[in-house]
Amino acid sequence: MNRPADRIVTWQWLPIAVGFCSFVLPAVSGAAVVTVISPNSPLPSVLSAKGQVHSDAAADLCDYLSRVTGRKIVPGRRAAAGTVTIHVGPDEFALKHAPEIKDLYADGFLLKHVAVDGEHHLVLSGIRLNSSRWAVEEFLGQFAGVRWLFPDAVYGEIVPSVPTVTVDQALNQKHEPHYLSRGNLGMYYFDKNRRYLRG
Repeated sequence: MNRPADRIVTWQWLPIAVGFCSFVLPAVSGAAVVTVISPNSPLPSVLSAKGQVHSDAAADLCDYLSRVTGRKIVPGRRAAAGTVTIHVGPDEFALKHAPEIKDLYADGFLLKHVAVDGEHHLVLSGIRLNSSRWAVEEFLGQFAGVRWLFPDAVYGEIVPSVPTVTVDQALNQKHEPHYLSRGNLGMYYFDKNRRYLRG
């Protein structure tokens, strides 16, 4: 069967075009990334707003980040100069530098990078209590590949090896639910506190 010459040329150039888009365009676009943690970087700081719900969410974030990166991260450690500080919940920093969290619908939340005085900060927060939990789970899913599938200690959760976790410097995501409230249907298997819906 004969094919038009232009179609043959198009298919022959496809691998080159894909390669160009994959490797050249990101460099040209200037999309800057922020390294949250890598094998050779200082550890990030994870701070939480006041309250048990926020501190539990921060501890959960540290637990899973430690497992995916193979490095021990604990909540409350102050960041070394040039490293990332992660704010879980509406602490004083989040309220000042991401004031839009006050206007989120229901238990909506933000994932936001903020640079202040040359230091990098990540805000994982909404204004309601449960929003800290949802923000942490969304962050772990997007940037560390963590998944919760069903209650089973061996096969029910996915915690991959991700030695380096980065975010785009322009990260500014707003997540809001379609409903005012969500019911806890008991899928809390992987939460150490056994109180929140997973996945």
